[in-house]
Amino acid sequence: MRNINAISFFEQTHFDPSNVRVNLSGLNIRVLLGLSLSNQQIAGIAGAPTGSAISTSLFAQTTMLGSEQVPAGVYFEIKNAQYIRTENVVGIFRESTSAYGVYIKSVDFIAGGPKGLAARMIAVIVRQALAIGNIVRLRLLAAGGRSWDDLDQPTGERWGGYVAWPTYGFDMNLLPDTLNIIPE
Repeated sequence: MRNINAISFFEQTHFDPSNVRVNLSGLNIRVLLGLSLSNQQIAGIAGAPTGSAISTSLFAQTTMLGSEQVPAGVYFEIKNAQYIRTENVVGIFRESTSAYGVYIKSVDFIAGGPKGLAARMIAVIVRQALAIGNIVRLRLLAAGGRSWDDLDQPTGERWGGYVAWPTYGFDMNLLPDTLNIIPE
């Protein structure tokens, strides 16, 4: 907890929530989830880098996207030309009647950006989740591996989530395609 609660110069530089714009797109998070969030809390729970623009959308029901089960909830699309290639997407969902979860749908930081950006993003999200309270789960699907298509076909760049997220402490079940290659 000491490292998560420590706000380093790196974090002050790259994750300043006072410099993030939030557009709720007409969604009322309190009505939809029963949770009141300030713009600064949204910036934190979304792990938004300094200077980001956040828009919101609603997944009204749990959705299967390929092998990924995305829980119903309010999702934050984070755009930032300095740090993010396309967009990062992080959501809040109801885990139960009295608890919430955070779902990291996608993280697409620009290759060659500041070292440790994704790890600090997780620390920012966890610290904000603890401050909000009643957030009991942090979920994601770690993209990548042999059975995944390239992230960028022309360059051959691969998805790296299957390596990064376990490094940051996530444990997860392996997908059937990955389990099938173990004998090989």
